[in-house]
Amino acid sequence: MTDTTAPLRIGVDIGGTFTDVVMMRGNALVRHKLPSTPHDPSVAFLDGIDGLGVSLADVDLVAHSTTVATNAAITGGGARTLLVTTEGFRDTLLMRRTNRADQFNLWWKPPAPLIERRHIFEAPERLDAHGNVRRALEPAQAEALAAQLAELQPEAVAIVFLHAFVNPEHELTMLQAVRAACPDAYVCASHEVLSEILEYERTSTTVLNAMVGPVVRGYVARAGAALSDRGYAGDLLISSSSGGMMTPEVTAALPAKTMMSGPAAGVVAASSVARAAGFDHAISFEMGGTSLDVGLIEDGEVRRGQAWNVAFETPVRLPVVDVSSIGTGGGTIAWIDRGGGLRSGPLSAGADPGPVCYGRGGTQPTNTDAQVVLGRLDPERFLGGGMRLDLDLAVEAMRTSLAEPLGLSPVEAAAGVLTVAENSMVEALRLSTVHRGRDPRDFVLVAGGGAGPLFAPGVARLMNIPTVIVPPWPGLASAVGLLMMEIRHETSRSLLAPLRELKDSQIVGALRALGDQVVEELEQDGVDVATATLTYEAEVRYFGTSHALTIPLEESGASAEALRTRFLEQHEREYGYTVPPEVAEVELATLRAAAVVATDSLELEAQPLTHEGEAAPVSARREVYYADSGWVEVPVHDRDALRGGMVVTGPAIVEQTDTTTVLLAGMRATVDAYGNLIIDVSVED
Repeated sequence: MTDTTAPLRIGVDIGGTFTDVVMMRGNALVRHKLPSTPHDPSVAFLDGIDGLGVSLADVDLVAHSTTVATNAAITGGGARTLLVTTEGFRDTLLMRRTNRADQFNLWWKPPAPLIERRHIFEAPERLDAHGNVRRALEPAQAEALAAQLAELQPEAVAIVFLHAFVNPEHELTMLQAVRAACPDAYVCASHEVLSEILEYERTSTTVLNAMVGPVVRGYVARAGAALSDRGYAGDLLISSSSGGMMTPEVTAALPAKTMMSGPAAGVVAASSVARAAGFDHAISFEMGGTSLDVGLIEDGEVRRGQAWNVAFETPVRLPVVDVSSIGTGGGTIAWIDRGGGLRSGPLSAGADPGPVCYGRGGTQPTNTDAQVVLGRLDPERFLGGGMRLDLDLAVEAMRTSLAEPLGLSPVEAAAGVLTVAENSMVEALRLSTVHRGRDPRDFVLVAGGGAGPLFAPGVARLMNIPTVIVPPWPGLASAVGLLMMEIRHETSRSLLAPLRELKDSQIVGALRALGDQVVEELEQDGVDVATATLTYEAEVRYFGTSHALTIPLEESGASAEALRTRFLEQHEREYGYTVPPEVAEVELATLRAAAVVATDSLELEAQPLTHEGEAAPVSARREVYYADSGWVEVPVHDRDALRGGMVVTGPAIVEQTDTTTVLLAGMRATVDAYGNLIIDVSVED
């Protein structure tokens, strides 16, 4: 029975192909999945909420993850932006770093810079590395430069001065002048966005924040107003890339923090599912229509990073759930390269026109088309029967585009498509585990996304991962993850000093100042900080290197010697070696603080195992093609009919509204107390 006194919460995740909407009260879940509307994401957002059929006046929370910022950055749909930087540093964005996306391609060219050189302006100012003024920026000079900017009528302005992370005095002067001269423009400065070293990354991040600022701010304001018109009285909370919720005010000030909000929510959901099921080490395997996102969970905690790339060498250096993404999803297009080899991705059919089997004009075969051809997806039961797939169109596309050129049958070509896609997924998992010194056999794989359970069991077997967990709502994992998040504020400060030169009191004092700052920011946003929990991290590296390791720490135990010891231990674990102190000393690069405030987030509740050991009921049988055994008649199980303790033995298919799970021969799945499918992927003797 549903607890009518429990909070009523709605989560909305907009993906590249589908928009997922969930409404939960207690453990009762109402789900709604509809195609995304790339031309205007708010259409699917509001249609999805309207489709729930609930009065928003009764809703306690609406949480949302969105790709608006990412799409604006990738497609060039962001605001017309100008950059003001230190005199002599006009070409920072154009120079980038020296690495190349394709080292052996002589014709490779980097993408166009974020801002054309003619839109970059120099200010007559200079600070040294310690923040001392070498050349002062007078208010009159700032006002004159701001007047030049105003003549171009910019939609956004980014201000990035050298060493402003140590002393923001000149940026504040310029900020005041630009806001006075360009009152309608979105204006931000680097000390507000990223108070850290690395000039190119700080510039890139601040410029991206400015470019997407007007787009995200307008989107959030319109969505919030539309919800208010429908009777909703609360805030529209937006998920951040670091796996926390942000108020509308923080979202407007730091819109770049929303760029990885969807994948972050998926990893948060995977962490909660794995922890409830009794597993501390897990890999999130979130696969939707356009991409596969892989995240690592260790000791029950989501692994976080400090940067990611929107496109090649266009870095965003902000806290982020550590997710590796590849262009492999249900809508990923299969093709033949110049050498006659079968390839998969990274291009996707997306939501429009979508895979060929959608019947919306797509002509290039995709992973979803291959699944239909091989009988893994039932054309009549896709999305619970809400959308019919066209098998004939999928077979024809497979035949003309792949099978005939390769001398194969459509079925063989479809099997090849899935094999190529699976190998891409295996490599993504290896990068997140083996390449970081982790043994995949020590982890479980949590399958999420509409396409995740179709591939996860097979990929797990290839990787020797012993267990796969399929949650009750895998295709809606990111939307459910939104309801598991806490409000999270973060800040950072670069110190850049050898550990041997730092006193413990200096480290503790700097951490305390950062902690006070994030708590103050929460208070300014109207958040009750009485239950706030502070966490701290340090970026530590060898002197002379540019890559740092992130070390969690506590304010009370933040000593230089403890940091050195933990850094050496982690370096040995991840890279297999350490450097003698006489060769390279260890230095502290950056300190970070985060304030986390609990919300009435969703908590998973166990149910009695009333059918322990019973064989799951079979709803149908159908022919499914497996690469190693050909066509096999397998049982089809309805996920909604499964009860706690029931067992499904592979080969088998488990169907539900938001996804399909494919079990291979020898696999055994058990329904646990939380409704998860716990799949043993090992081959039985």
